[in-house]
Amino acid sequence: MYFCQIKFVVLIVVVESEVIEADLRDWEGPSEPVDLILLFQVMNFFGPEERQELYHKMHDHWLTSNGYVAIVQASSDIFTNLRVTVAEKIGCS
Repeated sequence: MYFCQIKFVVLIVVVESEVIEADLRDWEGPSEPVDLILLFQVMNFFGPEERQELYHKMHDHWLTSNGYVAIVQASSDIFTNLRVTVAEKIGCS
């Protein structure tokens, strides 16, 4: 019988983060540019012109030169269809 010893190297990355809940129309943005902005279920509250203004503000003032914006937006149709499909699969329709 052979035994094999495997060493795992764990790399822990220290990430400084801040969670802010605010109205983006009033918020002045971070005090210094950031690497990543996450927006969850936000953009549907803005009209097309407001979105463009927000994109420019993020690009010009809030993000570092290599920064990213991640926008998570779900369609209600997706969830409606998902609920119906799941209900059918488990016999609750």
